[in-house]
Amino acid sequence: MTKEKEKIMPIEKRRKPSGIIFSSLMAIISLLAGIYLIRTKKIKKGEIIKISEIEGRILEVNLLETKIETNNKEILFIPNSTITRKVVKIIKK
Repeated sequence: MTKEKEKIMPIEKRRKPSGIIFSSLMAIISLLAGIYLIRTKKIKKGEIIKISEIEGRILEVNLLETKIETNNKEILFIPNSTITRKVVKIIKK
Protein backbone atom coordinates (compact mmCIF):
# COMPACT_ATOMS: atom_id res chain seq x y z
CA MET A 1 0.00 0.00 0.00
CA THR A 2 1.41 3.35 -0.95
CA LYS A 3 1.64 6.25 1.44
CA GLU A 4 -0.92 8.19 -0.57
CA LYS A 5 -3.51 5.43 -0.21
CA GLU A 6 -2.66 4.99 3.45
CA LYS A 7 -3.39 8.65 4.10
CA ILE A 8 -6.90 8.45 2.70
CA MET A 9 -7.79 5.08 4.24
CA PRO A 10 -10.47 5.45 6.93
CA ILE A 11 -9.15 5.17 10.48
CA GLU A 12 -11.42 2.22 11.36
CA LYS A 13 -9.75 0.10 8.65
CA ARG A 14 -6.20 0.68 9.91
CA ARG A 15 -4.53 -1.91 12.13
CA LYS A 16 -4.79 -1.22 15.82
CA PRO A 17 -1.87 -2.38 18.00
CA SER A 18 -4.18 -2.76 21.01
CA GLY A 19 -2.83 -6.20 22.02
CA ILE A 20 0.73 -4.96 22.21
CA ILE A 21 -0.28 -1.83 24.08
CA PHE A 22 -2.43 -3.81 26.54
CA SER A 23 0.39 -6.30 27.22
CA SER A 24 2.89 -3.50 27.74
CA LEU A 25 0.50 -1.68 30.05
CA MET A 26 -0.07 -4.81 32.17
CA ALA A 27 3.71 -5.36 32.44
CA ILE A 28 4.19 -1.75 33.58
CA ILE A 29 1.38 -2.08 36.13
CA SER A 30 2.91 -5.30 37.51
CA LEU A 31 6.32 -3.65 37.64
CA LEU A 32 4.98 -0.69 39.62
CA ALA A 33 3.09 -3.07 41.92
CA GLY A 34 6.32 -5.07 42.43
CA ILE A 35 8.23 -1.95 43.37
CA TYR A 36 5.46 -1.06 45.82
CA LEU A 37 5.42 -4.55 47.41
CA ILE A 38 9.20 -4.70 47.73
CA ARG A 39 9.64 -1.17 49.11
CA THR A 40 6.78 -1.33 51.62
CA LYS A 41 7.50 -4.97 52.60
CA LYS A 42 3.75 -5.69 52.77
CA ILE A 43 4.47 -9.37 52.07
CA LYS A 44 7.76 -11.15 52.64
CA LYS A 45 9.48 -14.40 51.78
CA GLY A 46 8.42 -17.22 54.11
CA GLU A 47 5.02 -15.78 55.06
CA ILE A 48 1.92 -17.89 54.53
CA ILE A 49 -0.75 -15.87 52.78
CA LYS A 50 -4.21 -16.29 51.29
CA ILE A 51 -5.26 -14.39 48.16
CA SER A 52 -8.83 -15.20 47.10
CA GLU A 53 -8.83 -19.01 46.83
CA ILE A 54 -5.03 -19.37 46.77
CA GLU A 55 -3.18 -20.15 49.98
CA GLY A 56 0.52 -20.81 50.27
CA ARG A 57 3.98 -19.84 51.41
CA ILE A 58 5.81 -17.01 49.63
CA LEU A 59 9.00 -18.26 48.05
CA GLU A 60 10.01 -15.05 46.29
CA VAL A 61 8.79 -11.53 45.58
CA ASN A 62 10.36 -9.94 42.51
CA LEU A 63 9.49 -6.95 40.34
CA LEU A 64 6.86 -8.60 38.12
CA GLU A 65 5.49 -11.54 40.06
CA THR A 66 5.36 -13.36 43.37
CA LYS A 67 6.23 -17.05 43.58
CA ILE A 68 4.03 -19.05 45.98
CA GLU A 69 4.12 -22.71 47.01
CA THR A 70 0.65 -24.03 47.85
CA ASN A 71 -0.18 -26.69 50.44
CA ASN A 72 -0.32 -29.20 47.56
CA LYS A 73 3.34 -28.37 46.73
CA GLU A 74 2.29 -26.55 43.54
CA ILE A 75 4.38 -23.54 42.52
CA LEU A 76 2.33 -20.54 41.38
CA PHE A 77 3.52 -17.28 39.86
CA ILE A 78 1.04 -14.50 40.64
CA PRO A 79 1.41 -11.11 38.94
CA ASN A 80 2.07 -8.39 41.50
CA SER A 81 -0.72 -6.31 40.00
CA THR A 82 -3.15 -9.07 41.04
CA ILE A 83 -1.80 -9.08 44.59
CA THR A 84 -2.16 -5.32 44.99
CA ARG A 85 -5.78 -5.43 43.72
CA LYS A 86 -6.95 -8.30 45.96
CA VAL A 87 -7.39 -8.68 49.70
CA VAL A 88 -4.32 -10.50 51.04
CA LYS A 89 -4.63 -12.29 54.36
CA ILE A 90 -1.34 -13.01 56.12
CA ILE A 91 -1.89 -16.27 57.99
CA LYS A 92 1.58 -16.78 59.48
CA LYS A 93 4.73 -14.68 59.49
